[in-house]
This record gives sequence, C-alpha cells and structure tokens, in this order.
Amino acid sequence: MVNFDIGGCFRRLLRAGAVAREAVVWSVSKASTWFGHGICYVGDWGVIRWPTFTAFVGKRKIPLAFVFSVGLSAGILYQVYPILFTDRLQGTLITGARLSELSPEAANRAFSKPHGVTLVSASATKLFKDFRRIGYRLEDVRKGGSMVPRVFVKAIPKDIGAVDSIATRKAVFIKTLLPLVLHANEELRSIRARVKALTGRSDKGRAPAPGDRAWLAAQYKRFGVVKGDVAALLLHIDIIPPSVALAQAAEESGWGTSRFAIEGQALFGQRTFHQAPGLVPVKRADGARFKIKTFDRLLDAVRSYAHNLNTHPAYSGFRMLRGQLRAGPGGADGLDPFRLVDALRSYSARGAKYVETIKTIMRVNDLKGLDGARLSRSLGGAEKLAPA
Repeated sequence: MVNFDIGGCFRRLLRAGAVAREAVVWSVSKASTWFGHGICYVGDWGVIRWPTFTAFVGKRKIPLAFVFSVGLSAGILYQVYPILFTDRLQGTLITGARLSELSPEAANRAFSKPHGVTLVSASATKLFKDFRRIGYRLEDVRKGGSMVPRVFVKAIPKDIGAVDSIATRKAVFIKTLLPLVLHANEELRSIRARVKALTGRSDKGRAPAPGDRAWLAAQYKRFGVVKGDVAALLLHIDIIPPSVALAQAAEESGWGTSRFAIEGQALFGQRTFHQAPGLVPVKRADGARFKIKTFDRLLDAVRSYAHNLNTHPAYSGFRMLRGQLRAGPGGADGLDPFRLVDALRSYSARGAKYVETIKTIMRVNDLKGLDGARLSRSLGGAEKLAPA
C-alpha cells in the first residue's frame, strides 16, 4: 500500500529548487508555443484543419501549440515522477501510521534498515554549518514545512562547550539528537506493528508461522512481559515523544557538554551496576558501586534510554498514562508530553523539582513543536555530507 503524501511532495519540490524548475518549464512552454504557431498556423484562428487525428482538436479550435505543450508537460512529469514522488531508499511511501495495516513481513521491512548517513564531526561549528547547508532548520520542522534529514551523528563534537553562542550550541545539540530519537521511534513503531499483526492473526484463528512465533516470544522476553499478555506488551512497545527525550538529554548532559556525553556518548545519565562499560562519577559517594553507562554511538544511547522507559518498573506509571492517552481521541497525536513528564518523577532523586525543570526546558526551547517531526523518506540532503 502506498500513502501519497502531497504535502511532502510539495516540500520536496521546494527544497529541490522549484523556482529553477518553473523557469525551465515556462521556457519550454513558450518555445513550444512559438514552434507550434510557426509551423502550423492556419487562418485567423491558428487551428488545425487536418481531417485525421487532429480533427477532434480542430473542431474545438484548440491551437496545436497547446496540444504540443500538454504532451511535452506529460513527458516531463513522466520523467521526474520517480525522482520527486517515490522513495529512493525504501521504494514506497509507507509511514509509521500505516504499518499496523500491513503484513508482518512488510511491517518488518518498512523500517528495518537505518537508511541515512552516519556522520562524525570534530567541530560543533562545522556541524552547525553542515546542517544549514542541507536545509535542516528547526524553524521549518516546527512549522511542518520540512522533514528531518537522515543524518545520524555518531558522537557529540568535543568542542561543543566552546561554542560561544548559546543558541548555536543548543541548535547543534537538538539537531544532532532529533534524527536519532525519530529513528528509535521508527523502530518501535515497526516492532509494535508487527506484534499487532501477528497477534491479530491468532485472534482470527490463523496461527503464525514458527519463525513469527519465535520472534514474538523474543519480544515478550525483551520487554519483560508475561508471555501471552498482548495488551501489556503493547504498553511496553511505544514511542517516546521527542520533546521529552530532548529535554531529558539536555538536562542530564548539560546540553551535550558533560564529561559523560563527550567521553561516553552518555546523554541520559543511565546508571549501571554490572560489568557494562561506564564512567565513574567524580563525586560518587563512598561505598557506591554504580557507573554511568557509556556507549559507542549516540544512537545506542537513545535506544537504551527508550528501552529503559519502556521496561523499568519505576516507569510503569509513565507507560500506563501513555497507553491511556494513545487510546484517547488523539491517538499518537494525543501523547501530551507535559502530562507524560509528570509520570517521570522517579527518573531523578529531585522528584517533582526535576519534572518542573524538564517542563521548563521543553517550554523555553519550544520542544513540543518538534513532536510532529518525521524523518525524510529519502536522504533529505544527507548525501551531501561526508559519511563516517
């Protein structure tokens, strides 16, 4: 199934240079008009009098130049359609909202590969300029006039704290993290859709294939849910609103300037008491044995954070509230981030004060305006940047 996104196509036209294309089309149209009148002008009306195929056109006094222009325009559209209106990476225009209607196989394929450009940038200033160069502007994303390019930055630039402009520093941080959060949510949507498709088959008396049953059993184990409790599993497999993730990352990492963020891509202050890689806090209390969990890539940090909110017993209230909001009339669009944050008091020992801090960050930086953002279904200009 194909979801024809007219708005997305229009925005893609703008980014590709609509003005230049209009100039070309206008020039070709004018040239065809002059050509048609020059070789086929008959009498005062300038119409075709031939008794063959053109008789239909002639009876209605339609100039050959017009017919020629229409044919030429159709030819141009035929040529540019595969470029403008199809996905060069996935071959379709399937969106997360339609995944639940697909077969498990199609749902699994739709977002299975992290298409995009993985980028490593040693300079925050250069990264800021690179984002601007490919047309990645948060103001456009908030207005719904632009999709987020598939640029997956691997590590926080080490000099981000040296950026003099606070606005620039914040913009680099948000633009770096937003595509990663959206991609992690894509993966969650894909898993959720496949779970619904497989369990829906069982409800209709159609047993899933052995491979599908094994995959489904693995999801119950992965998300810590009793096997067979589909409703509970779906509560554990859901997206994290970007505004919430961005605000928590900003608070926990000092907008990417903390030692944990720079040295270990640790943006969310997750603790580990095991042998997992981690950094020891300088002011860790005597006798404490925890470390701040570190990662090889920022994307892994985002995935771990989302999994933490989706599985840890401390955030069961968050998951329940999210499920209630999703079941409301707004569906996924009804996931009010300010209400959801109220259910995250356990994330910090500061409790209610921490929640108010997160809300302030969301409000001051207009992060809620990014909750409707979506990753581009093509590279979205990312191919212009040098991959890692």
